[in-house]
Amino acid sequence: MTSSATLVTRSTIACLAICCAALVLAACSGNKSPTASDQIAAKNATTAVKQRPGNAADLTASMVQAATSGKATAPMQLKFEIAERPIAGQTIDLSVALMVTVAAQAVTLHLTDSPGIVFADAADRAIGAVVPDTAYRQDIKLSIASEGVYFVGITASMARDTLSETRNFTIPIIVSAQ
Repeated sequence: MTSSATLVTRSTIACLAICCAALVLAACSGNKSPTASDQIAAKNATTAVKQRPGNAADLTASMVQAATSGKATAPMQLKFEIAERPIAGQTIDLSVALMVTVAAQAVTLHLTDSPGIVFADAADRAIGAVVPDTAYRQDIKLSIASEGVYFVGITASMARDTLSETRNFTIPIIVSAQ
């Protein structure tokens, strides 16, 4: 690769990183005061996903907050972490953690991708009932055939009381040749 092509690639990556940071800063948070039904749901909540002891902030300290798209008010956030540098043709592990600020009866994560991404399992992930200050972790295996910048989309759908809310998250993945 020539030095001018390297400069263009680096500036493109820097521009994408700035755009993602701007999206994260523009994200809105929802109402944080729980209702009586939220407190009842929190008492009865049980989950089928991996949970680790401790509070959500401690458990996700090494993770990066995913950018949100659109103006969603669903009271949740998503953080992600990629264990190793993504290399074209190799399977990578993308760890995501969902945190909510209000209790809900059910949450489901739906994966979307950009062309070139292949998920080992693209099925929706039903988390079940959720409570605040808990990190609900999911591990996603995926591979990408060639180098470039790709985006994994995750739509989180929350059902609480009579409300159904969604929030769209975007995770950038920069893949190198080797």
